[in-house]
Amino acid sequence: MNYEEFVKNVIDQFNNSGFDYALTGAVAVSYYTNPATTNEVDVIVRVRQSMLGRLAVTLRNIGFECDQMYLEKTWNSKFRVATFLSNEGFRLELVLTPRNIARRMAVIYGIETFVQEPSSLLIRDLELINNEKDAELKKKHMTQALSILKNAEVDVSEARDEARKKNVADIFDSLLTQVENEDENEDKR
Repeated sequence: MNYEEFVKNVIDQFNNSGFDYALTGAVAVSYYTNPATTNEVDVIVRVRQSMLGRLAVTLRNIGFECDQMYLEKTWNSKFRVATFLSNEGFRLELVLTPRNIARRMAVIYGIETFVQEPSSLLIRDLELINNEKDAELKKKHMTQALSILKNAEVDVSEARDEARKKNVADIFDSLLTQVENEDENEDKR
């Protein structure tokens, strides 16, 4: 199985699962901006604790070993992120949430799916920049956030308000200034 087949399988299984979900991370950033090289698919799933058994079935249908107990442990953890590694070396990061997901319809590899809205994707990257200790991961999220600001349709005022609520407004303003300066330099050429 290659990466495209892996992504298609994940999308197909979530489309058939009945769960509200959205692709996030590098796949969603690539949808809005430039394709990124990755071996990972990140998915946000709206779920209640009582639905974790059904979610485990969806993950087994994708090809992962998963039981309800692992998802229960994930549900009770601080970040609610479950990680799965395929035999082919592809990784699935699953974010569990009880809240509605800011998402929009998209077509990836010819299949209708959902991707996280660019503003909420941006805010998530800003939070990761703020909390990440690993310099390489911080740089990755910084690059993604800049790419979203440059290439996706982001309501800057709305995003700034959300950044203030999440205590990442200083990072947002710094990146926005960087994008504006790059745009000015482009205009001068």
